[in-house]
Amino acid sequence: MKFNKEIAIILVLVSLLFSAVGISFYLYKKNQNIIKSKNEMVTVYIAKKDLKKDTLLTKEHLNKTTIARQYILNKPLVLKEILNKYTKESIYKNEIFIKKKLSPSIVKDSKEKIIPFEKNSYNMAFKLFRNPNFSVEPNDIINIISAYPRDLKKYSKKESNEFDVQYIARNVKVLGFLRDGHGSLKSIVKKKIKVIEKKKKVDKVIEVKADDVILDVDDLGLLALIDHYNKGKQLWMVKTKYKEITEPIIKIEKALKIAKKVEAKKEKKKFVRKNFPYKWYKSSASSFIHEAVIEYKDKPDLNKTKKMSFSKSGANTCNKRDKLLLVTARYANVRANFSIKSRLVKSLHKNYVVPYVSVSTDDTSWYKLCDGNYMHKSIVTPIAYEKVSKYLKK
Repeated sequence: MKFNKEIAIILVLVSLLFSAVGISFYLYKKNQNIIKSKNEMVTVYIAKKDLKKDTLLTKEHLNKTTIARQYILNKPLVLKEILNKYTKESIYKNEIFIKKKLSPSIVKDSKEKIIPFEKNSYNMAFKLFRNPNFSVEPNDIINIISAYPRDLKKYSKKESNEFDVQYIARNVKVLGFLRDGHGSLKSIVKKKIKVIEKKKKVDKVIEVKADDVILDVDDLGLLALIDHYNKGKQLWMVKTKYKEITEPIIKIEKALKIAKKVEAKKEKKKFVRKNFPYKWYKSSASSFIHEAVIEYKDKPDLNKTKKMSFSKSGANTCNKRDKLLLVTARYANVRANFSIKSRLVKSLHKNYVVPYVSVSTDDTSWYKLCDGNYMHKSIVTPIAYEKVSKYLKK
């Protein structure tokens, strides 16, 4: 049988073609599977809000979302790998939880060295200042100023723009800063985090500011800082250079002592108990004149007009001593009716002795007084005349 070379070549080419088609189809299917795998949505857990270092994680700190597999660089953690773990560092809102940032217990970091203090090391929150200056660095010198309104009454109504100012701490050295409860030599640090935005994982650089500034402040300045801040005065910080204080420090100290004495006198005066004498209640009953015309039946032409004064509610009842009330409140109101919204008749002080008629039938929380007015039970107590008679002025 004669071998046909052309047919052989054609068969080889056809087989190569089929092989190429098969390989292409295989690669196509594999590529499709890869693309499908990359676009597959995977469930991940992210931070619901900013979390500080050493936070014990619970379900309240987590949010669940989905993200394409191609954007995941680390193996996503399941719920049990996150719960009851502590954060090794701050985790920010929408940041994915990853294994290297979590720990089963609190991790003690090596503390950053803060400049040693010479007087008193005192940390103040930046938010206490009206102008927090995050540009300050360790060894910088600042002065702290207090601003306070001249007229506190006007200031309380937000009608005053007149303020007095004074230095309360001078030549204060900055020692360092506190961030998340740990010492730092920088007031602001930049941090790179990964967050989820539009179902994609992206890198984001954020600035993390220090919470407190650590100061080296002397005794007098420390007392003044606490004193002025507790009184609600405004504090301002000013970066400066070291200067010798020209005014004698004794003057400032003396002024502080005087101010404290004045404040102590005000507090003492505020709590002095007033001596309330025992007094008998005077009726508020009013009288009015009524005219009556008397006609004689047998003599119609003869008549007589008579004027008579009538009491509104019988003032004689207010001299009775069988039913008495003693005012126990510092100040008590007498009302025209059994309601705190009714007209105020008069105000009585403590230790007034008030005759009453009965307990109100409409509202048992009120006593009906001898002159028809009312007092609430919460400000009086029933008492026998024998117990107060010796205190009453005759």
